[in-house]
Amino acid sequence: MDQLTASHTSTNLNTLENRIATLESALQEIKERNRRVELNKSWETSRLRLLAITAITFVTMTLVFVMFGSNRPLLDALVPTTGFFLSTLSLSFLRALYERNATHRGTSPTKDFL
Repeated sequence: MDQLTASHTSTNLNTLENRIATLESALQEIKERNRRVELNKSWETSRLRLLAITAITFVTMTLVFVMFGSNRPLLDALVPTTGFFLSTLSLSFLRALYERNATHRGTSPTKDFL
C-alpha cells in the first residue's frame, strides 16, 4: 500500500509541477505582450511621432501644391499641416471624454458611445 501511495503522490507532484510550469510560461508571455503594448502605446503618443508626421505632411503637401502650380506652395502647405497638428491636440480631449463616457456606462465604448 505504501508503494502505491508513494507512486500516486509522485504522479500528483509531477502533474502539479507541470501545471505550475505552464502557468509560469503563460505569465511570462502575458508580461512580454504587455511590455510590447506599452512600448507601442508610448510610440503612438510620443512627440517625436507627432513631429515626424507633421513634417511629412508639410513636405507632401508642399509637393502637391507645387505640382498644382501654386504660386506659394510653402504657405499653402501650412493649412493642411496646421489642421492635422490641431486635430492631434483636440483628439486627446475627445479621447478623455470618450473614455469617461464609456467608463460610466460600464459597457463596450465603441458600441454604446456612437
